[in-house]
Amino acid sequence: MVRSGIRADMFTAIATLSSIGELKCLKGGKEMHAHVIRNGSDYQVSVPNSLIDMYYKCGCLVAAWQIFDSVTNKTVVSWSSMIKGYVCHEQIYDAFSIFMKMKLDGFKVDSITVINVLPACVNVGALEQVKYLHGYSVKGGLYLMQSVNTALLVSYAKCGCIEIARKLFDEEEITACVNSGCVKEGWECFKEMTEKYGCQPNQEHYACMIDLLGRAGRMKEASELIKSMPFEPDARVLGPLLSACKLHPNTSLAEFAAQRLISMEPKNAGNYILLSNIYAAAGKWDIVGKMRTFLRDRGLKKNPGCSWLEINGKVHEFRVADRSHPLSDDIYAILGDIEMEITDIKYRSSGNLL
Repeated sequence: MVRSGIRADMFTAIATLSSIGELKCLKGGKEMHAHVIRNGSDYQVSVPNSLIDMYYKCGCLVAAWQIFDSVTNKTVVSWSSMIKGYVCHEQIYDAFSIFMKMKLDGFKVDSITVINVLPACVNVGALEQVKYLHGYSVKGGLYLMQSVNTALLVSYAKCGCIEIARKLFDEEEITACVNSGCVKEGWECFKEMTEKYGCQPNQEHYACMIDLLGRAGRMKEASELIKSMPFEPDARVLGPLLSACKLHPNTSLAEFAAQRLISMEPKNAGNYILLSNIYAAAGKWDIVGKMRTFLRDRGLKKNPGCSWLEINGKVHEFRVADRSHPLSDDIYAILGDIEMEITDIKYRSSGNLL
């Protein structure tokens, strides 16, 4: 198109950036960014929004933020794109910070923003934030939208509020069953979808069922369910299966899931590490050594583990081997006391230390 002398307009740029983002081709994205600047299309707000989307999908959040920060005429889409980028990369504090700043700047939170922020609330276990978004959705009429209602349902279910989740949308109970371990009820919901309501389950429904069966140790049923799927399972289905193989050791099934996951997500270090841990539990240290060498040679690393705790409306973040929290010394001192008490209880009950 360019060689033919045809100038790419805003719509061409947006479509191209969207495709580049899906392909995660950062080099191509930078080239397109330069092309947009040369052609003077970067001043139109839709183009910067597409650039933000492209950069975060390519894993370059710094560039996404720089573009977002430089946009003077931000729209709700601009804010939502940046929030989604931080959520996708598990930078929960930044996502919350952008969300709060959006409100302070007078922007009305729409359904897309709510759907983007809810996963962040769930990841940190911030139930009060979920309730706040629920209330906001009711006041603003957003809860009438199925996408928002479903997102709220899933959020409550993952936070363990099964009763609220059921009241929101009884037909979408499978996710709630996963988090409460109700295998029988989960199967009933899954079967009702097809037999009673004539609905064809999608990848997410199958993923919920595999997660439910895997947590319960019903590996054979999980394997048979995957084989019965009318389409090829994706990472959403295979991921829970691989995790279940660590919880309930099953090397052959783990290899089945891992091989397919690695072909889909070759740069996801988590899949390699999880399989390596399964091999280690099985005593296959020679394979573990080879996998660690493979990861090191390719520079693949897993982000350090992280957990969050909400106290009085404030979310506290804790990372593995990180003592940056201002109350770190006090926290570790209390943990030490708890560990000693547990050890003492174990010693008195069985005569053995932990």
